[in-house]
Amino acid sequence: DDPRVKYHIQALNDVYTRTIGGSFTETYLKNLKGLAKLSGKDFEEVLKEVMSTIGKSIESTLTTETDLENRTLDQSNVMAEPNILAEPSQSGVSPLHQTRVFSSPKPMKTTLQSPPKPHIIPPTFTATDINPPEIQKIVVEHVVKNVEKISSTHAALRIRAFSGKTPRPYSEADYETWRSHVNLMIDDSSLSQLDKTRKILESLLSPASDVIRPLGPEATPTDYLELLDSAFGAVEDGEELLVRFMNTLQDHGEKPSTYLHRLQVALNLAVRRGGLEPQEVNKQLLKQFNRGCWDDTLLTELQLELKNKDPPTYAELLLFLRTAENRQEVKSSRMKRHFNNTKPKVVSHEQTVIDANISVAAESSCLRELKKQVADLKSQLTAVMKQKKSATQKKTKGP
Repeated sequence: DDPRVKYHIQALNDVYTRTIGGSFTETYLKNLKGLAKLSGKDFEEVLKEVMSTIGKSIESTLTTETDLENRTLDQSNVMAEPNILAEPSQSGVSPLHQTRVFSSPKPMKTTLQSPPKPHIIPPTFTATDINPPEIQKIVVEHVVKNVEKISSTHAALRIRAFSGKTPRPYSEADYETWRSHVNLMIDDSSLSQLDKTRKILESLLSPASDVIRPLGPEATPTDYLELLDSAFGAVEDGEELLVRFMNTLQDHGEKPSTYLHRLQVALNLAVRRGGLEPQEVNKQLLKQFNRGCWDDTLLTELQLELKNKDPPTYAELLLFLRTAENRQEVKSSRMKRHFNNTKPKVVSHEQTVIDANISVAAESSCLRELKKQVADLKSQLTAVMKQKKSATQKKTKGP
């Protein structure tokens, strides 16, 4: 009744396609992607198989609806007979008489006078109604975009080369680094087994490639890694690696964060070989860092000795150390800058200027005077020596 209220009427099919249909389509495509990853097939092949299955399902659905329609018509004809036989029973006629009355003209006239029941035709759906062109267009565009994205991602993914040579070339990764990259690739569910095998083979150089050549391309990535672990992995057992970890100390001039990184690498290797339980990693890492770090000021500032009961993770401890190191570097640079900005004291430098144009006659007169003085000193020294000598002789000749 309010004239200010306006009602917008829309078709239910359009609203459903925009809102609910889009979310259902995305969910359905995600499920198809997961199925393709598990089966190892391409997403396009799986989509074609599903579309053909949908077409067959539509045909079978239409056939089933036609059969149900025919059965409904037959059942309606059968249910009409008791209605015809029900009227003579009101006059007290026996069932035998009822069958006879059915063949007489009067009941037929009564049946013709009753209005026929309306026949309800069930709705039929065509293939266009079930799978409209708008949804088909969305599905095709989504498939094309995802295929291009996946292909570009796979092309960009590349593992660093590893050969196993000693000494290790500068452009290659060591075995532990290469192994961690391969583990990440194996955990990627978007890659098939064939793609993972191809990436491993492309990253290996001789002599590492010669080690796995007898397995052939039919082997799984796990088979390749087991053989490479035997050839290039650590041969020490877990206990020896744990002892090596506990003997790792901070080197001279090494930052605490760098020392912590070395401890983490050694500890991970010991855990991988079974030398330590994974739940004890944080506790042992903090304990060894407090034991092997020589910077007592840093340990006191961060109060790491008090965190043994609830040790931080490697990431948290590394963040603490890098923050403290950065604070110390900033303070040191600020101190140097402050001392360099102070004014230096004035220092006087005395300089003597000598005239180079001195005459030769003046130099010769100075030399003559010096020689004369030296001669006088010699004569005086000789006279003194004679007096001392005569005095000593008189003492020796005394009475």
